[in-house]
Amino acid sequence: MELHRDDRGSRKLAGIAAGYALAALLVGGVFALIGSRLTIITVLLWGSGGFFLLVGALLFLSTLRRFQFVLSETGLVVHAGGCDFEGTWAEVDGISVEPVVLPNGTQNHLVLWLSDLVPAQGRPRFSAGGRRGHRLIEISELVESPEQVADALRRYAGPRFRSPVTA
Repeated sequence: MELHRDDRGSRKLAGIAAGYALAALLVGGVFALIGSRLTIITVLLWGSGGFFLLVGALLFLSTLRRFQFVLSETGLVVHAGGCDFEGTWAEVDGISVEPVVLPNGTQNHLVLWLSDLVPAQGRPRFSAGGRRGHRLIEISELVESPEQVADALRRYAGPRFRSPVTA
């Protein structure tokens, strides 16, 4: 089973930002052609247009980050959140949903736990009992529902799936 990242919202925001940027740059160009009394308005329009063009480009580039999460009976392939791992379930200490408390609420992160002997690229963001945990993705960023994710992890990871919270 393959999990998919939901990046439709970021693409829509990128499109809106780029649309505003183009409109602001065009209107600023028209004001520049009209005359010098509107110089401040022109500068403000070009400045905001450039800013929103940059924001739109950054949002669009964020949707191009590699994300691959494939579960099977034999193991898993993960390229997400700065973690690159391809291996069998025997190499995995566990996979869990970890709550992270933020000022604006709690997020549930999918975390892959590996022992120190297992090679994986990326910097672990969680640690407990000599294990290192790689944050893969925030559950709400997936296309699949939290229940579908939990069911798939129970099916493929079996007892390795531990979750202190309901996914």
